[in-house]
Amino acid sequence: MKFQHLVYSTLLMLNFSCGTMNIGGFSKSSTTEKIVIGNIGDGKEFILQNKFKNSAFPSYKQPVKVSVSEIFFNNRSYQLFEKAKGFQSSNININYTDSISDKPKYLKLTLADKVGVINALNNDENHSVKTYLSHKKDVVLVSGVSIAFNKEDIKSIEDADVVFFIEKNYKNYVLQLYNSGKIAKELSFNQGVVFQYETLNCCWQKNTRQELNIVDLVTGFSDCPRETFRSIKRAQKKNTYYKF
Repeated sequence: MKFQHLVYSTLLMLNFSCGTMNIGGFSKSSTTEKIVIGNIGDGKEFILQNKFKNSAFPSYKQPVKVSVSEIFFNNRSYQLFEKAKGFQSSNININYTDSISDKPKYLKLTLADKVGVINALNNDENHSVKTYLSHKKDVVLVSGVSIAFNKEDIKSIEDADVVFFIEKNYKNYVLQLYNSGKIAKELSFNQGVVFQYETLNCCWQKNTRQELNIVDLVTGFSDCPRETFRSIKRAQKKNTYYKF
């Protein structure tokens, strides 16, 4: 698998007190909690910390493709990792020295198949989750995490042809690594340390049967597409329909 090494040279906005930074329109929030991509929750920002409260756990019966990027640790990300490690049970040890050029890496995992996620949220098996989302306009979907694994697991991900996210057992989510069309390895999020996360908001629209469905997912800094709405009340009032 080919990776893009990300170098953030310019921070458009950095808020250290809340642990949130805005880069190119995407909001990354720091965390000390074990957060899993695909989950639903509410991020609460306080003066000294950021708290994310998991509130719903959708079912993902079909694999959802995950994009993977390797990122070298810097002082800021290493500090966030060390803080999160103290709250998460893990045997991950990162040897970081700022003056040494050969720095360790962590991974950014992002849900790449937006359509697959939207279809899952609209499925009957997630009816209760969808109802919850429709009544809680401030909750968000976790779309990406920054996570540190041990070197062996990072190597396995590097060697994988493709990586998928799936619900292995009831509310137990794993990464499936594929090589030559077969599952080569499965990794639990508990095997790593999560220290940052990104989120998306739901956009709603009525279909021809007057049913409200999620039709898109956007960042907190983006508007919903035309004729779709973050507000369920606005979507209910609008008489524009879509067809599957």
